[in-house]
Formats: sequence, C-alpha cells, structure tokens
Amino acid sequence: MADYELRCPTDVSDVALVCRQLAERRMGDSSVKGIFHRSGPDCMTKYQMAMAMADVFGLSCGHVVADREPSVDARRPFNSRLDTTELEQMGIGKKTGFREGIARAVKEFL
Repeated sequence: MADYELRCPTDVSDVALVCRQLAERRMGDSSVKGIFHRSGPDCMTKYQMAMAMADVFGLSCGHVVADREPSVDARRPFNSRLDTTELEQMGIGKKTGFREGIARAVKEFL
C-alpha cells in the first residue's frame, strides 16, 4: 500500500459545515466571496490511514506492506495539503481528526 504521498483526508460533515457557515456569512456580508479550501488536520499516507483504521476497529494489519516509492502509474503531488488560512481567520469550520471521522463514518456498518 502506498506509503509515500501525503493526503489530508477531510470529514464530509466538516465540509458541509463550512458550506453552511460561508452561506450564512455571505447573507450578512456581500464581501465574502472567492475560493476557499478545507483540508483535514491529519496529513498521512494511504498506508498510515489503513494502519489507523485497523487500530480504530481492532483489525489485524500485519499483512499490509508499505510501498515507500512514489506512484508511477498516476503521478501525484508529494503533499496535497490545502491552504485553509482564510477560513481559519474567519473562524469558519472545524477540523475533525481522521480517527474520529472514520470511526463515526463506519461505526454503523460494523
């Protein structure tokens, strides 16, 4: 499993909250416009995500092998973190950690 490029998984409820808060802010202030980025607080590789999920759900992961080479089939940036400074300065949104978000998202299916 890929253990090279960093991802910053974002909880969908955090994205929904940002959309709602931006819409509410815009209704009261027409100067609120532009492109805004939301990125999760945890930057991790796919391998690290798999290890975290195995830990959260008490699953064995000894069979999963880390591939520490860059992807060759579909080239990816090394770090895909987005700049969330603007939203943070506006006090908009929240950042759910990966472990909390994945536990909540999958809990009902276990």
